[in-house]
Formats: sequence, structure tokens, C-alpha cells
Amino acid sequence: TTPALPIPPLLAVGDLNGLLSSPYKVMGMVSGMPLDELRGRFGSGDLVNIATQLGTVMARFHGSYFSGKSQIGQAYGAWNTLYENRRHQFIENLGQTASFPSCLKSELRAFVCSTEVDTYLNTRLVLVHGDLTCYHIYVEEQAGHWRVSGIIDMGNALAAPPEYDWTDLWFQTLERDVQALIAFLTPYQSALKIDENYRRRLMAFFLHSWEAAPKLATLLESENAPDIKDIGALLDWLWPRELETS
Repeated sequence: TTPALPIPPLLAVGDLNGLLSSPYKVMGMVSGMPLDELRGRFGSGDLVNIATQLGTVMARFHGSYFSGKSQIGQAYGAWNTLYENRRHQFIENLGQTASFPSCLKSELRAFVCSTEVDTYLNTRLVLVHGDLTCYHIYVEEQAGHWRVSGIIDMGNALAAPPEYDWTDLWFQTLERDVQALIAFLTPYQSALKIDENYRRRLMAFFLHSWEAAPKLATLLESENAPDIKDIGALLDWLWPRELETS
């Protein structure tokens, strides 16, 4: 591990054969505890500080590219298969979700099947974590400050566009805190311009995430959810205009 990429080393892989056969990976230990278990102890500014550290870590993580025609071809083939399967799953689940207004369902279906979304998804591939939730980010307190001590569980890592990791980062780890995401971006990619098109890009990746329709239904059924009838209002609620950079 390195300070910039605190991922424990892989120690062993194999298959556990019992009543059910299950693959396993054994990785080294990391200090600290999951962010989710310590969030209640955070003071003002602590999440922003952690987000800044995560920006440094993920800039290094997403800096891992794939090279060689064979490797690149395999990576793109696997990614295309994944997002096509996720698209079909989303459309199928969307039709079975009663909580969505019919007009919103229609707009979401058209959006995920659009050439606009295909353009967003067919971009450069990097190594992504695949499950960057608050349960897999470890932090510890040192001299009165919180430090990102490790990122665990690489079982869902894959080759994908970097925005694939943003869904879990934004909705779970940062809990849609605008200032925290802005702090994340400073070391991650300070030149990145977030405008309406980029917010739509992030929505495209969210709608192609695992179990996207149930996740969206849960958000829309939450107590603070506004009455959303169209995709524009959904975009502004989930990824507010305050995220846009000049």
C-alpha cells in the first residue's frame, strides 16, 4: 500500500468448497473502521476533509489505464455487455415499479435508450472500485483529525469509465453533500467542468448501476422527496445545479 492508494495487498484467492462452492479473496488488514460506523462522530467540516483525501486516492486509482489491443478489446467487450444488461434490467424493473409517474417512466425509458447515453457510456475505461460505499472506506482519528486509512473489498472492481464509481460515492459515501463533492474534485480533477451535460452524464451512470430502479424508487419515496413528474426535475433534485462549476 501507499499513502495515496491505501488498498490492502491481496494475500490469497481460491474457492471455498462446502455445501456451496464460493470464490474468496483474502486481503491484508487495514486500521480504522468503516466510515458508516463513525459518521455520527464527525464534526463540522470532517466529511469535507475526508472527501478531499478520497479525491487524492481516487485520482490515483482511476489513473490505471488498460493497454494492449487484446486487453483493451476484452475490457470494452465486458463493459458493453455489463451496461447493456443493466439497461435491460432497469427498463424491466421500471415497468414493475408503481411509484413512478407514467410520464417520468416514459422519459426515463427514452433517456437510457438514447444515443446521448451511449455517448456517455462509450468513453475511456479505467480501473474502478465498483462498490465505493461508506462500508468499504475505512477512516481513523489521528491527532484530532480523521484520516482515510484504507479502501477494502475489491471484489467488484472492473474496467469502466471513471463515473461508474460516482454513484456510490455521491449517494452513499458523501450523502449528496455538495460541498463534500466539490472538495473531492479539487485533488481528483480540478479542471473537470460540471455543467448540465455532465450532470446528465452522472444520471446515465446512476441509471445503469446495480438495481437502479429500486434505488430510485427508494429515493422518490423518501420523506424529503419533492413531487417529481419529469426527468428535468429529477436531474435537478438528484444532482443539483449547485454542483456546476464555472
